[in-house]
Amino acid sequence: MRWVQGAVTAVTCAVIAAGSWAATRPAGPAPGPSPAASPAVPAFPLTAPPSPDGVPEPMIGRWRGTAEGPGGSYELELELTRGERGQTVGESGVVAATCRFGIVLRGTEPDAILFDERLTSGSGCLGSSGRLALRGEGLRYSALTEDGDPVTGELRRE
Repeated sequence: MRWVQGAVTAVTCAVIAAGSWAATRPAGPAPGPSPAASPAVPAFPLTAPPSPDGVPEPMIGRWRGTAEGPGGSYELELELTRGERGQTVGESGVVAATCRFGIVLRGTEPDAILFDERLTSGSGCLGSSGRLALRGEGLRYSALTEDGDPVTGELRRE
């Protein structure tokens, strides 16, 4: 009987301590998985420190080519203009679709830009984050959609 009274006392003390801790702990996010473990929309990583230099001159102009993504192959077109980090520096879209995207410059590398594509018209389309890199006479398109699916393509100047 004595051990039962001891067990009841121990459980009562634990409940009181837990309630006191919950009532007096600092406010903040609820415990849970660490941010690194939480699923999130992946952003295309910066591979070099951002530069305020803007879009490299050889990349400015109209480009078109084939891209491969989660829905198969499609014709992609884009136009790049001058601009600095944080600005819309162009427009892109799938030739056979109604969705259009603004290309926002996230950073630059010597022969590449890092970008976010933000929907400007149409519906049911996903934006992306990616990298456009000069590759010989062409432009290499590499991106991750908002759902985390990879899209790659080779573009040529129009």
